[in-house]
Amino acid sequence: CVILYLFLACVLAVTNGERGSDGPAPPVMAGHTVIFFDSDSEFPAVRGFVAWVVHSLGLRMTAVASSNFKQGMSDLVSSGLRAVVMGQRRGDPWTDDIDIFSPSSDGWPAFMRINPIIDWSYSHVWLFLRAFGLPYCSMYDEGFTSIGSISDTVKNPALLRADGSYAPAFELRDATTERAGRSSRRDKGAAKQPTQGAAAAVDEPSPVFARTVSASPCLRA
Repeated sequence: CVILYLFLACVLAVTNGERGSDGPAPPVMAGHTVIFFDSDSEFPAVRGFVAWVVHSLGLRMTAVASSNFKQGMSDLVSSGLRAVVMGQRRGDPWTDDIDIFSPSSDGWPAFMRINPIIDWSYSHVWLFLRAFGLPYCSMYDEGFTSIGSISDTVKNPALLRADGSYAPAFELRDATTERAGRSSRRDKGAAKQPTQGAAAAVDEPSPVFARTVSASPCLRA
């Protein structure tokens, strides 16, 4: 959701500049189309947060089945998409060779990946969200720090309290354990509970939100 909030701030700054100080304030995102890459193993709370965002901002949403993310991206590129704004940060999977501007990987449709928070730390994310009182998926208040799919995500054991409850994500002290609740393909048995989305099931991160224009924001709950 951080990428969406940054995108909204940019759109608002541009529209305010265009209308001038005396003009009426236009709706910031109303009518913009977003793409949701859906999955049978998506958390209900993630779907609920996505639905709330779409409704609250007056967005139009197109759902794409996650059974083939690569084909979904190919269809978007064929429709004119040329760039995707993503929420990847250093230390995330598949980011060893990623920079702020990075072309899609070999074998994928050609588009530019734009990573404005590539150098943000875990604490930067939560400082931003909490300092401005911005909403986020409720699962982060329940002990989850990295959300993928139901099959590969559990609450972060680093947040387990003595009474058996879990602290919220923003209380995580060791950022290197951010993905401690996530299992990889090589460790499928580690996660048995109900992520930041269906992207965990593919060979590189895939967008959940994306505007169908030449440059599109892509983010998770």
